Amino acid sequence: FKTKQVRTGKARFIGTDEVLKPLYEGIDTCKYDIILCPHCGYAAAQRNYGHLTPKQRKAIRENVEPRFKAKENETETYSYERAVRRCKMAMLTEISESAYLCLKLAWLYRGEIEEAKANGVPQADIDKYYKYEHEYLEDAYKGFKQALETEYPPIAGMDEMTIYYLLTSLAVECGNI
Repeated sequence: FKTKQVRTGKARFIGTDEVLKPLYEGIDTCKYDIILCPHCGYAAAQRNYGHLTPKQRKAIRENVEPRFKAKENETETYSYERAVRRCKMAMLTEISESAYLCLKLAWLYRGEIEEAKANGVPQADIDKYYKYEHEYLEDAYKGFKQALETEYPPIAGMDEMTIYYLLTSLAVECGNI
């Protein structure tokens, strides 16, 4: 199947924000980081897609595939709503990566907040996105903290210094100083 990705070199990297969300000029690449199979519902981050054990494949066939209904229509770009849905599907199939996926969801809601502000969306709707972003930042903080207590780096592809920086940033964002 085909999936949308941002071409290397097409998006100009600007930097990262305090919770390591990558910032690019003109596009939010976070919307394209999750690959979703339109047939069975298996979803994962690009770096992990297809790396399944036979036990995980069986679990997806039994638990995800029977309930999955492909709803996506082809459009030129992904909306934040669509990207959030894809990321949540990945959370169903990638339990070990849940902290990283929570961080990705927070990044997506952060992008949706910026887009909503630019489009003049009412503050009440924007506040809803702030709530979701904060919830996922807290979940990411708890997940990475637990992962650091039980695993050795690299964790979610990040070295020890990056994980400690991210944990510090997430703690500040969550008010856990």
